[in-house]
Amino acid sequence: TLDQANVGKDTFAMQSTEKNEIIQENEMMITNLQEDLDKLRVVNDQLTCKLASLEAQSDAGIVMKADELQHKVEQLQSYLAANEDMVEKLRASNDHLTNELNSLKTHSD
Repeated sequence: TLDQANVGKDTFAMQSTEKNEIIQENEMMITNLQEDLDKLRVVNDQLTCKLASLEAQSDAGIVMKADELQHKVEQLQSYLAANEDMVEKLRASNDHLTNELNSLKTHSD
């Protein structure tokens, strides 16, 4: 009936809106994470350069400092990997939601 068709359209519109909002939120999170990744890469590069410079010197105190920096570099690399993984998961989620949205559009036509 016409009422059922209208309810179906309303349901589709709500689902589409929700999915679009989630996709937009995910895209914003991806952008923010990518910006964070870029900043972390710069810091990581700077620390790597400092580490290389310190490793070139042989003073025992400097070697300790180099070990601390190495640890920080490793922590940053781990954090970078985790953020890159999150970006991939968000992209996969967006792809899935986009597919669902397209499927809803196809079924509503």
